[in-house]
Amino acid sequence: MIFVAGITAIDAHGKVPFELEAELRAAFSRVDDVLALMGSALHHVVDVSCFSIGEPARVHPVLRLVIDDVFGDPKPVTTCMFVRALLEPNARCELRVIARASVDDREAVS
Repeated sequence: MIFVAGITAIDAHGKVPFELEAELRAAFSRVDDVLALMGSALHHVVDVSCFSIGEPARVHPVLRLVIDDVFGDPKPVTTCMFVRALLEPNARCELRVIARASVDDREAVS
Protein backbone atom coordinates (compact mmCIF):
# COMPACT_ATOMS: atom_id res chain seq x y z
CA MET A 1 0.00 0.00 0.00
CA ILE A 2 1.08 3.55 -0.69
CA PHE A 3 0.08 6.36 1.67
CA VAL A 4 0.17 9.95 0.40
CA ALA A 5 -0.75 12.85 2.67
CA GLY A 6 -0.67 16.62 2.86
CA ILE A 7 -1.26 17.21 -0.85
CA THR A 8 -2.53 20.66 -1.82
CA ALA A 9 -2.71 22.56 -5.09
CA ILE A 10 -0.08 25.15 -4.10
CA ASP A 11 2.28 25.78 -7.01
CA ALA A 12 5.98 26.68 -6.84
CA HIS A 13 5.04 30.37 -6.45
CA GLY A 14 2.65 29.78 -3.53
CA LYS A 15 -0.42 30.30 -5.71
CA VAL A 16 -3.65 28.32 -5.57
CA PRO A 17 -6.19 28.16 -8.40
CA PHE A 18 -9.01 30.65 -7.81
CA GLU A 19 -11.88 28.22 -8.43
CA LEU A 20 -12.39 25.33 -6.01
CA GLU A 21 -12.87 22.83 -8.84
CA ALA A 22 -9.53 23.83 -10.39
CA GLU A 23 -7.86 23.59 -6.98
CA LEU A 24 -9.17 20.06 -6.43
CA ARG A 25 -8.15 18.97 -9.94
CA ALA A 26 -4.65 20.39 -9.41
CA ALA A 27 -4.34 18.59 -6.06
CA PHE A 28 -5.37 15.27 -7.64
CA SER A 29 -2.86 15.90 -10.42
CA ARG A 30 -0.15 16.26 -7.78
CA VAL A 31 -1.33 13.01 -6.16
CA ASP A 32 -1.02 11.33 -9.56
CA ASP A 33 2.54 12.67 -9.90
CA VAL A 34 3.50 11.28 -6.47
CA LEU A 35 1.92 7.91 -7.22
CA ALA A 36 3.77 7.75 -10.55
CA LEU A 37 7.06 8.21 -8.70
CA MET A 38 6.07 5.20 -6.60
CA GLY A 39 5.14 3.10 -9.66
CA SER A 40 1.40 3.44 -9.14
CA ALA A 41 -1.43 5.58 -10.54
CA LEU A 42 -4.77 7.13 -9.66
CA HIS A 43 -6.69 4.05 -10.76
CA HIS A 44 -5.01 2.19 -7.88
CA VAL A 45 -6.41 4.60 -5.24
CA VAL A 46 -8.73 2.87 -2.78
CA ASP A 47 -9.31 5.65 -0.23
CA VAL A 48 -9.48 9.46 -0.45
CA SER A 49 -9.74 11.82 2.51
CA CYS A 50 -10.31 15.48 1.72
CA PHE A 51 -9.84 18.06 4.43
CA SER A 52 -11.71 21.19 3.36
CA ILE A 53 -12.41 24.72 4.43
CA GLY A 54 -15.73 26.20 3.40
CA GLU A 55 -19.44 25.54 3.36
CA PRO A 56 -20.22 21.82 3.06
CA ALA A 57 -23.20 22.53 0.78
CA ARG A 58 -20.87 24.26 -1.68
CA VAL A 59 -17.74 22.12 -1.36
CA HIS A 60 -19.24 18.63 -1.37
CA PRO A 61 -20.92 18.82 -4.83
CA VAL A 62 -17.69 20.13 -6.37
CA LEU A 63 -15.68 17.36 -4.72
CA ARG A 64 -18.18 14.76 -6.01
CA LEU A 65 -17.88 16.15 -9.56
CA VAL A 66 -14.08 16.03 -9.48
CA ILE A 67 -14.00 12.54 -7.90
CA ASP A 68 -16.36 11.31 -10.65
CA ASP A 69 -14.17 12.80 -13.38
CA VAL A 70 -10.81 11.79 -11.92
CA PHE A 71 -11.67 8.22 -10.97
CA GLY A 72 -14.63 7.00 -13.00
CA ASP A 73 -15.87 3.60 -11.78
CA PRO A 74 -15.18 2.01 -9.42
CA LYS A 75 -14.55 5.03 -7.23
CA PRO A 76 -12.42 4.91 -4.10
CA VAL A 77 -14.00 5.27 -0.68
CA THR A 78 -14.15 9.01 -0.07
CA THR A 79 -14.44 11.01 3.14
CA CYS A 80 -14.70 14.79 3.27
CA MET A 81 -13.94 16.48 6.57
CA PHE A 82 -14.54 20.17 7.13
CA VAL A 83 -11.91 21.89 9.22
CA ARG A 84 -11.37 25.38 10.55
CA ALA A 85 -7.93 25.82 8.98
CA LEU A 86 -5.16 24.05 7.06
CA LEU A 87 -1.41 24.42 7.59
CA GLU A 88 -1.09 25.98 4.14
CA PRO A 89 -3.03 29.26 4.60
CA ASN A 90 -3.85 29.73 0.89
CA ALA A 91 -5.27 26.23 0.41
CA ARG A 92 -8.95 25.34 0.72
CA CYS A 93 -8.42 21.59 0.48
CA GLU A 94 -5.79 19.03 1.39
CA LEU A 95 -5.80 15.41 0.22
CA ARG A 96 -4.73 12.16 1.81
CA VAL A 97 -4.96 8.99 -0.29
CA ILE A 98 -4.23 5.31 0.06
CA ALA A 99 -3.39 3.41 -3.11
CA ARG A 100 -2.48 -0.13 -4.00
CA ALA A 101 1.04 -0.61 -5.21
CA SER A 102 0.92 -1.21 -8.96
CA VAL A 103 0.48 -4.80 -10.03
CA ASP A 104 1.43 -5.99 -13.49
CA ASP A 105 -1.96 -6.12 -15.29
CA ARG A 106 -0.88 -9.34 -17.03
CA GLU A 107 -0.69 -11.24 -13.73
CA ALA A 108 -3.64 -13.48 -13.01
CA VAL A 109 -5.48 -12.73 -9.80
CA SER A 110 -6.50 -15.87 -7.92
